[in-house]
Amino acid sequence: MLENRRKLRMARIIKEVVSDAIQNHLSDPRIQGFVSVTEVELTPDLRNASVHLSFIPEDTAEITLRAIKHARGHIQTLLAHELNIRFCPIISFHEDLKYKKAGETLKIIEKIADELHKKDAEQNIQDQDTEDIK
Repeated sequence: MLENRRKLRMARIIKEVVSDAIQNHLSDPRIQGFVSVTEVELTPDLRNASVHLSFIPEDTAEITLRAIKHARGHIQTLLAHELNIRFCPIISFHEDLKYKKAGETLKIIEKIADELHKKDAEQNIQDQDTEDIK
């Protein structure tokens, strides 16, 4: 129980520090748009942390992720100062594909809804034409 609470607290701190570092401490022009830290996963021994990121707009994800990975050492140093523990987790960055897939699903739903509205509108026009003929 105590270990789980420690893991959650450390994940929260990592999320805050990484988010702050990306927004306020990196001046790489390759970092474009909005970057959000969506999740932090820690290994049971707390030695490694996977930081999942989402990007807006999505087309900047690849180059922005490359820039953030390039700045990993600087972010790692900021994190070590904040955590102040014997072993700072080694961080790795990954694109969070859950949000990308959710966005794609929403686009599909919107497309289907538009098609249904068009069919309804066409049906209403046909119904009105049929009534006008009678």
